[in-house]
Parts: sequence; C-alpha cells; structure tokens
Amino acid sequence: MNALKAVELIFNNLEKAYIEGGNIEARSNMLLGSMLAGYAFNSALLGLVHAIAHPLSAHCGLPHGVANACGLPYVMEYNAQDPVVQKKYNEIAQAMGLNTENLSEAEGSKKAIEAVKKLAVALEIPSLDKLGIKREQLNLLAEETLEEEVSMMTTPVDATKDDVLKILEKAFIGEGVKIK
Repeated sequence: MNALKAVELIFNNLEKAYIEGGNIEARSNMLLGSMLAGYAFNSALLGLVHAIAHPLSAHCGLPHGVANACGLPYVMEYNAQDPVVQKKYNEIAQAMGLNTENLSEAEGSKKAIEAVKKLAVALEIPSLDKLGIKREQLNLLAEETLEEEVSMMTTPVDATKDDVLKILEKAFIGEGVKIK
C-alpha cells in the first residue's frame, strides 16, 4: 500500500517539482511520496538497482539518487522477465495512472518501464558515460554489485556478473533513454 501510493505521488509530481521548483503542492506531494517510499523499503528492503548504485556512488562519486536513476529502467527491464514481477509492474503502471485496461500483465509492465524511461528524459537523467564513468570501470562495478548481499537477496531475478554488466552497459550508453 505504501509503495503504490508512493509511486502515484512521485510519478505524478516529480517532473512538475523539477520544472517548477517553487510549486509547493508538487513538492509537498514529493515529500509525502518519499516518506511513503521510505516506509515501503524499510519493510521490503531494496534490490538490484540499489546494489548497482552503491558501488557507483562509492567508486565514481555519483550522488545516490542519480546512480539509482541511471540504472532504474534497465533493472526494471531485467526483472520484468519474471511473470510475478510483470504483475507487480502492471500494478505500478496503474498507480502511475496509466491505462492498462485490456492489456496483459506483460504489456502493462512494459508500459510502466516506458513511463520511467520518459520520466528520465524529462528529468534529464544522463547516461553513465555522460557522467564521466569509464567503460573500463564497469567490470569492477559489476563485481561489487554482487557483493551487496542485502540488496541482492531481495532481487526477484537472480543476477550474474554478466547480467549486471549488460545492465551497466545499457546505463552507460543510455539505451532507450535519449535526452533532448
């Protein structure tokens, strides 16, 4: 309940709060959404996107939120291979206010992922390459991701080093997320 309400509030207010920094309603909704998200992940813990973000922050100096934002759409794509995750992402699409009527859970899941990619463009989330990360660093980052035991144990789809490298490569080039 907390997670889905957080998704609703954040998805529907983040871009507005970013563009209109003085918009008190959007910022208040972001504050409430962030708090609810904190409640949710305090209970459910975190997953692969955070496991990737920790070494990005530690080794490359990226702010934690930016590191998460860079990887989120690609981790969502990776996890969406699981039908249980597709069902949850379909619920996320609905919480975002997206029309999933007459769609399969897999199609609704894709809709949520595409919405996150569009939001990344609107928020000008850069690729890892644009942030100064070197391709040569990806191997170490993948290795250290797998050492993030707490986050990795709650990842719905087990990931290998090769899987993490593929996700990092997508984040490196900004695959499917093009900044204007």
